Amino acid sequence: MKNNLTEKYIKTINKWAEKYGIKELKINDKEKIFNLKQLCIFNTNIKYIPAAIFKLTNLKSLSIYCNNLNRLPKEICNLINLKELYIHCENLKSLPNEIERLTNLESIHIECENLKQLPKEIHNLIKLKRFDIDCPNSENFPDGIAKLINLETIYIINSNGKLNLQYLIGGIVKLNNLKSLYIDIE
Repeated sequence: MKNNLTEKYIKTINKWAEKYGIKELKINDKEKIFNLKQLCIFNTNIKYIPAAIFKLTNLKSLSIYCNNLNRLPKEICNLINLKELYIHCENLKSLPNEIERLTNLESIHIECENLKQLPKEIHNLIKLKRFDIDCPNSENFPDGIAKLINLETIYIINSNGKLNLQYLIGGIVKLNNLKSLYIDIE
């Protein structure tokens, strides 16, 4: 994969990291930062993630735990080699529709109290094996769950009772590789 990181992007990442007191991310070696495989962002004060972070196209695993983050930039979808995505952001209100471009994603865990709906394009992530969603205020589950033919595990928690269980089950019964199903809807 071509290293498209420029000094400008590295400076942007380092300034952002400095602003939020993230000392471990201060890297000036272009090759080292470009070849990063796993990135965990844990900070309750973070309100945004710079687009430059999403130039790290060799990432395999990304974890974001930021209570004040209310949106993810669409550039997250540049992480084409990403296999695992963990999002725990209390105030996150939406996910970018372009998430469908994360075609190598095998596991996604979303725990976001204020997320109302998932993008319908999520059904295009056909390599998904594990799908965990703990979003108590979500009002829908994306159409086309039956297209996620490689799903082995589904874990859903929804406490507002607005999720259409009958529709959801209709798609789940078509998943031949499903080994584990947990649904908690109050």
